[in-house]
Amino acid sequence: MVDKGLYLTAIYEPLNKLSIETNPPGLPVTIDGRPCSTPCAVERLAGESVSIVPTPSVTQADVLRLEFTGWNDGAPAERTVGFEPELRRLMANYKQMYRLSTTGNPPEGASFTLAPPSVDNFYDLDTRVTVTARAANGFRFRRWSGDTAGLFNSAVITMGGPRGVVAELDRIPFLDPAGIKNSAGTGPQDAGDRGKVAPGSLVTIYGVNLTPKEETGPRSPQVQTLAEVAVRAGERLLPLSYASGAQINAQLPFDLPLGPNKITVVRTGQPDVSADFEVVRNAPGLFSLAGTESEGVPPFALAFRANGSTITEDAPPAANETISLLGTGLGGFRVNLPAGFALPGGNELPLVDPVEVIVKDQTVTPLKVIATPGFVGMTSIEIRLGAQFTPGQSNNIRVRVNGKDSNTVRLLVR
Repeated sequence: MVDKGLYLTAIYEPLNKLSIETNPPGLPVTIDGRPCSTPCAVERLAGESVSIVPTPSVTQADVLRLEFTGWNDGAPAERTVGFEPELRRLMANYKQMYRLSTTGNPPEGASFTLAPPSVDNFYDLDTRVTVTARAANGFRFRRWSGDTAGLFNSAVITMGGPRGVVAELDRIPFLDPAGIKNSAGTGPQDAGDRGKVAPGSLVTIYGVNLTPKEETGPRSPQVQTLAEVAVRAGERLLPLSYASGAQINAQLPFDLPLGPNKITVVRTGQPDVSADFEVVRNAPGLFSLAGTESEGVPPFALAFRANGSTITEDAPPAANETISLLGTGLGGFRVNLPAGFALPGGNELPLVDPVEVIVKDQTVTPLKVIATPGFVGMTSIEIRLGAQFTPGQSNNIRVRVNGKDSNTVRLLVR
């Protein structure tokens, strides 16, 4: 072969080039299933093709979003491109969107409405957005801060970039329109948009920012001012046992007339707030031990043995034992004490109206029903744990006065 010679010919085929860019530059695309940060240069033989998928959306620093709007040649977003002899240049175009952040100071004090609406608060560049702050119950809009200003609760923002607005709010007292409830618990008759409570009962007044602080008053006699607030039923000041921003505990006078009435909370330096309620002859409630509530299960009854010790789930009473349930709102006594004063020990004041104790749809007649000595506004219902109570399990209990049922509590009997 050396004598005759050997000839080798290298044959080349030209590769065709495809250039892929984005506007703005540097955004990723997927080529044949593999990511590529632009600009991307792809070379293939004539007649071959590649699949190209642009990234639909890119969010930067949670304030700027770039969204794909189309290719420079108008082709669909996901495309297959063939290779031709001349250089091809594709450009993926993106639009700028900026985030409008809204918050209240304090954060729980306001909700916001945006027009035009946006599911995630991102808007196209230069969009004009109307922001409206709606103060929550217990708050009042004062002014805007951040990327806008003004004293009205609506403002217009032009999205020239990321924008953030803050609704500055004042805390003010707010009284729940249906927030006057029996302190022990509410029965079926209490449903509705207006509280129904009995004269002489302990009531809880629910709201927001009712007081600037939390304070517990003396047991007896109770005070008429607590945590810088006073409470009126009509024109009469009520004795208070506890006050906080979310609730106030008070006692209604026994001689409060039946029918519609109004509770007013008076706080130093703030506007008065009021709510309507209805005074009814009987609105019984049974007290329970705190922390014993669970889904679908009544709380454990607040009850005492004859020796005065508290009954608990770990120390239940025995069958045939005599115990006392505690309630409020059962009605008036033969002699009614002034509101805010406890009955001294060694005295008995019987309830006027007859009381039934309902145990699993069986009726138990109390041994006696009297004002609880040493406690304001409470009633003791003394019963014997007879055959109506099933040993070894929880028994659901409620009381009924003049056809009005209380809430339900449970009692374990061993």
